[in-house]
Amino acid sequence: MRPLFETDHAPSKVGQARKWLKALDDLGAENIRIRLARSDGEPNGVFCHLGSDVVVSRGFAEDWLRFRDRRSRAVERRWRWAIFVPACISAIAACGAALAILTPHLRGTFSHLRALDVQQILPAAAPVALGSTWRAVAVDEYITINGNIFQAECGPKPESIQRVETPDVVRFQMIAGNRWYNDAASGDERTELDGYKQSFQVGIPYWAAYALHIEPGSRMTADWIVLGQIPGLMGHFIKNTIMTWSAAGKTFHSERISQGLNYQFVEKFVVDPVNGYYGSWFNGKQVVDYHGPFGGVGKTYYPKFGIYRGAAPETMTVRYANYKFGTTDLSGLIANPDPVPAMLPWP
Repeated sequence: MRPLFETDHAPSKVGQARKWLKALDDLGAENIRIRLARSDGEPNGVFCHLGSDVVVSRGFAEDWLRFRDRRSRAVERRWRWAIFVPACISAIAACGAALAILTPHLRGTFSHLRALDVQQILPAAAPVALGSTWRAVAVDEYITINGNIFQAECGPKPESIQRVETPDVVRFQMIAGNRWYNDAASGDERTELDGYKQSFQVGIPYWAAYALHIEPGSRMTADWIVLGQIPGLMGHFIKNTIMTWSAAGKTFHSERISQGLNYQFVEKFVVDPVNGYYGSWFNGKQVVDYHGPFGGVGKTYYPKFGIYRGAAPETMTVRYANYKFGTTDLSGLIANPDPVPAMLPWP
């Protein structure tokens, strides 16, 4: 049995691919995703032992996960169009019927309004700055943040991801059970922006900078929480109130964090399987200065930010402000970060 996706890491032994596929299906996409994020290795190296004769390679697991993600997105798009088109047709028909009924009444109303003083009917309103109100970001919607394109991976509730463009703030709210459709099988929970369109090029320095604010709320009880990650390479993991900087299968730093405070991050990445680099500055202080293998041969890496966690009963909310990513040198923001916008009230 050959896999249904392209891979250069299929087993050579007859019948082994079937066992690998069954083992990965049994584990589930998100368990595989977490294991890849917390470890590193060569594509042909051992990713996990799933039985006495089932040893799945890392490259095979990564290709399988990419295939599953593409297929899930395609199914979701077809499902949305199947609902959207009939709904539009029904709405148009309903509007036509309503207009036919209301037209005589509307004529009389408009005639009456024209006879009144417009200033008495519509008093002047205070000007509203463009983008100064929260706007919901829908599931799978693409948005642009400082020139970078991100796709929303979140639950269907409009509170999942909200954005204010002026000033630049994205608010992520993880409500228990409000899962992204791809997380239904695993039970994990996420509300993230996926930057897969911004993949890292080998040997080129990339920078990221942002302010992070965890809104006051209940104690964080999830077994693990990730606030910002490069899937398969690095992530900021939280357990209780301790954040750890993990990358390339190593833990570099731990820091106690609190709800209700603003934290400034500046990070530099050079993906290279031999001469890579990962540097991180937290509130102006360098906490990671790693030189060495950073990323594997033939792999694709890209940024994500938001909340990704194990299932938990409490609602968790974080805000990212002034998010920047790309090849522009952002080292100047280490000592002089962008001002954090005033906290726009949440409805």
